[in-house]
Amino acid sequence: TKKFSEAISPLETAVKLEPQNPGAHYNLAIALSRAGRKQEAEREFAVHRQMTQKGGPGQESQQATQPENPN
Repeated sequence: TKKFSEAISPLETAVKLEPQNPGAHYNLAIALSRAGRKQEAEREFAVHRQMTQKGGPGQESQQATQPENPN
């Protein structure tokens, strides 16, 4: 969990730099969830879901930004 806590700040920066990147939101959601910050994680998962729904913003870049396996 410490690794995930340490990853949160850089992932938040990634989301700020590329707010339309669904992969950035997904990776931040995973890190927040694993760090025990469930409410914040749910918010980021919701943003990711909205962006990746068919025809949603960011859909065209979804394949290029698939997150890596966090394990």
